[in-house]
Amino acid sequence: MGWTGMSPPAHGDKKRWLLEEFNQAGEVGTNPSWTLSDLSIKGNTAYGIYTMVRVDGSWHSMGIVILMSFRADEWAYKDMTEDMMPYYYDAPISLIHKLEKLCPAIEGNARQWRDYCIAQATKIKVKLETGTTIKFKHELNFRLFKADTFEVYKDGRKTFFYAPNGVKCRITKWQDKEYEVIA
Repeated sequence: MGWTGMSPPAHGDKKRWLLEEFNQAGEVGTNPSWTLSDLSIKGNTAYGIYTMVRVDGSWHSMGIVILMSFRADEWAYKDMTEDMMPYYYDAPISLIHKLEKLCPAIEGNARQWRDYCIAQATKIKVKLETGTTIKFKHELNFRLFKADTFEVYKDGRKTFFYAPNGVKCRITKWQDKEYEVIA
């Protein structure tokens, strides 16, 4: 599974761009139509409900995760439906609840993905203040050095970490890693 890339649209709107790419009107009697709805964008990851309406009028809805990449000369995306078990679980809980109402009888990867999303959304998030020292259960590898203990530094909404050697680090999805507060 690869990425689909293209020249950036003139309007420059991420949400509009995704809707233009994914919504497809079908031909009556021959091709199904596809509709992307309930789109939620978190960083460069979008979550939504993708619905296919078949030629006979029956329909099927599924959760979809769309990864996005933006460069000056190219916008690209990679889409994965819930049955592919995408390893991205930040879908809004309201989207998961709506999927449960639309299509409750699912199993396998789709069921597991929805359950992980619900667990992620209901997880208690700890707020750390500047100066707090935390120790991760597993050592993190930054190629030039490895460390498991960091001092937290808050800059507005961004969280940075200072390693014991004084290097300022960004640790993606640090809340999802196991850690303990030392001081």
